[in-house]
Amino acid sequence: MINNKFLILLFLCMFFSCKAQDIRIVVEDSVIVEDKEITVFQIVNEEDTLYLKSEKPEYYALDKRSDTIELFVKYKTRLFELSGIKDLTKYIYINYKPNAEEDCFVIHEMYSDALQSIGLDNIKNCSDVTNIYYYREFDPKITKMNVIIRKQN
Repeated sequence: MINNKFLILLFLCMFFSCKAQDIRIVVEDSVIVEDKEITVFQIVNEEDTLYLKSEKPEYYALDKRSDTIELFVKYKTRLFELSGIKDLTKYIYINYKPNAEEDCFVIHEMYSDALQSIGLDNIKNCSDVTNIYYYREFDPKITKMNVIIRKQN
């Protein structure tokens, strides 16, 4: 006969596993930035701010009460609003550029053999660009296909 405590534990695991998604977030500013230097938070129900704490270095549990996940990563004075995070996204790599102005970032979705860049139209007046990558593995092979602003001589 199955123990009641085991059934309760099994139910809780199933219930909470449907409500969260583990994701790894790495910020690089010429070196990998420590977790204590970045703040990761999520707006839930359009009013509640949920600050995500790292369970183990670089790993965060997202709240998945809706299909659209918007995540905010704050590093130094910059705030990156990350949207379009899919269920299969497991790793976010932020190649931080200190000279990039506010909102001068491009998101690259790298799934399978396809690369899709989002936000290219927002960088018209930028002097530099922070490139952000979404991967579907926790430990991907980092392929930097950076968007670079050409400076005229």
